[in-house]
Amino acid sequence: MDIKRASAQDHSTWCYPRSAPRINIIPTTEDIFFNFTKSEKELNNFHIDTVNPYGKDVIVDVGGLMLGGIELKHSASIGYISNPNYKLSCLWFDTLNIDIGIKPTIYIAKEHNKGTCMHNAIMEHEMKHIEVDRKIVNKYANIIGYKINDKLTRETVYGPIPTAQDAAQQAQMMQSINDIIREYIDELQIERRIEQQKIDSVSEYDGVSAKCAKINKYKRKYKNR
Repeated sequence: MDIKRASAQDHSTWCYPRSAPRINIIPTTEDIFFNFTKSEKELNNFHIDTVNPYGKDVIVDVGGLMLGGIELKHSASIGYISNPNYKLSCLWFDTLNIDIGIKPTIYIAKEHNKGTCMHNAIMEHEMKHIEVDRKIVNKYANIIGYKINDKLTRETVYGPIPTAQDAAQQAQMMQSINDIIREYIDELQIERRIEQQKIDSVSEYDGVSAKCAKINKYKRKYKNR
């Protein structure tokens, strides 16, 4: 009898996942919070990611802005089974939960009273930024979900490994998921800056002002959190 082959066959009878992995990826947009208590001077001091489309030598007042970065949280439950005869374990992903979403806050300077033309024009502009974030979130939820599903379809079980290495194997499994998420979150942030800058254009700012026949240019500043 081939002892090695018999041993391998024995492992195959118990070293397998007891369930297919459940991957839950949920793109969300929390309720929009509105703040109309800040002055234009106060909003001028907010940190921004996008650049002034008029150029750095042009000073503009901030009539409003949108804050709120894309947030991602994930957790997993890992199934395992041990074989005391061999002092070996096998592990697999049982459930993987990924929440990706935005928590936006829209600020409109208190100089533009609620219900006025300028208040409404600024609000319309800021909602365009939220819509960009929603599209980005949905896009990358699908991309990340596909990549993780592909990985777990190919890697159904991890092991057998010495039972003493269970904790290290679980950490390695989670790190492999972190690596996928990190790769696409970096890509997401780059695409997001590009798409948000398209909204913060000269034509858009001039259009917001023109709606209410304002002379002063309106500029949105964006802070990434």
